[in-house]
Amino acid sequence: MMTPAARLGAFTRAAALMTFAVVAIASCGREPTGVASGHGMAALDVGPLFQATQSGGSGDEVTRLTVTIYLVNTAVAANAPNRLREIRVFNVSADDESRLTETDDNVTFKVEFPLQGENAVYEVRGGAYNAAGLLLFDVTPVQFTAKQVSSAGAVTVNSTVTYVGPGSNAVRIVVTPGSLALEPTQQGLFTATVFAANDVVIPVAPVRWHSQNGGVAFFTDERNGTIRAGQPGTTQVFATIEGLAVQGSATVTVTRNPASVSLASGGNQNGTAGEQLPQPVRVRVVGIDNGPVPGVTVNFAPQTSSGGSVSPRAFT
Repeated sequence: MMTPAARLGAFTRAAALMTFAVVAIASCGREPTGVASGHGMAALDVGPLFQATQSGGSGDEVTRLTVTIYLVNTAVAANAPNRLREIRVFNVSADDESRLTETDDNVTFKVEFPLQGENAVYEVRGGAYNAAGLLLFDVTPVQFTAKQVSSAGAVTVNSTVTYVGPGSNAVRIVVTPGSLALEPTQQGLFTATVFAANDVVIPVAPVRWHSQNGGVAFFTDERNGTIRAGQPGTTQVFATIEGLAVQGSATVTVTRNPASVSLASGGNQNGTAGEQLPQPVRVRVVGIDNGPVPGVTVNFAPQTSSGGSVSPRAFT
């Protein structure tokens, strides 16, 4: 069986190429020449837009995929009710490993259907649905003919995948606040407002959150705007709707500020009055995550009233 190598760009494109590899297998051991009879097997390779369900319950997780293969009556008008005759409808759960092969990059969908003769014209349609039966992704109908099937019994045709689920009419996403300043380990919260045309707010839209640099700040759950600070630095964060080009953005700056000063070395020394102690006193300045804070000026002074001095009194 052929497995096409097409991939979809998740979160960034409203439509992307998706490849069907249709492999014809002749019955009774005969080699397919024109493929007048026998069965076909379709391997539908879809990209990460169709990845299997994830926790969160936001309603935009694919739980079921469907592919319908039709025989096309080319003698009638395109919109005529009898133009298409259904050959096979195939539904599969997104976690059905016997029919779906899933990787980080794609899902391969397999279905068999009976061939209809050497002059047959076929049309393939498909979609992906959530648990409530709502269509999330639509496959633009694509046709192929039996004559396109090679002597090896294979043909590859291309279609497009379009996100049509909640928020698919979004034209703008506004992230609030536009920037956050955090210290390491601190958390912040972003919210996203999704707009359709004419500034109409879309109340329910499956927003996903992403950080450009997860080392600086990362979202604890991509389905909500709670972000956690990591190492010092600056990163852009994005609110997107899966399958659409629209996005909103904001900036997170993580700075490690002094939280505590502790003695690193030089404590518990004894010496003669008026003479310098044998070792310098060293301190360590750390932030709330116990990480070092460089470049901080620390002031030193004797604690007792019986005399003594510190030099220098301030040290960076």
